[in-house]
Amino acid sequence: MLTPKGEEIVGTTSSRTASRIAEYNNALRAYLITGNPRELEHFSGKSIRSGGQVYQFATDRRTIDRYVRAGAVHFVDIYARSAAI
Repeated sequence: MLTPKGEEIVGTTSSRTASRIAEYNNALRAYLITGNPRELEHFSGKSIRSGGQVYQFATDRRTIDRYVRAGAVHFVDIYARSAAI
């Protein structure tokens, strides 16, 4: 998931957390396709907690655009498998 610190892998067994990340990724995709940040605004100032860590959703357009230009946004890796599987 994209945070203000960059893309981070968030491992979770919570369906609620996974759904929230998926909703954010859908909003991020919509922004990247349309340039309209409206859907991202729902995540402004919001975060999730997983594995004792807190992950804030990246919603600042300049931050997002910078990571996209740097090639640091990868939607293919959303459901990355862990080595234990």
